Amino acid sequence: MASASLNRYDGELKGNAQLIAEWTADEADCDVFAIVAESSYPIDYDETAKQAKNEQNANERPLLKSNLLYTAVTRAKSRIMIVGQGQAVYMAVGKTETDMRNTQLGRRI
Repeated sequence: MASASLNRYDGELKGNAQLIAEWTADEADCDVFAIVAESSYPIDYDETAKQAKNEQNANERPLLKSNLLYTAVTRAKSRIMIVGQGQAVYMAVGKTETDMRNTQLGRRI
């Protein structure tokens, strides 16, 4: 979690995205799965902002841990809602480890 988004909520430090995900999960009565980048962002706010700005200017997206989408979809009990850009979903589906499992995840979603 980058320092750029930390808030103290109920005595815990949480990022903006985590707070919104938890609130949404409460309203939708669903589970939440963490999205974890392969490379950590700096702890320092200014360094985090600089790295994020550089990524934005280069139209880059952080690489995510490869099993994120597979885990979320296969653990869903009755329904799943994927929120985000289509390109990011396609990238997550195309990860090598998921392909090696022969899950046909791309076809299923």
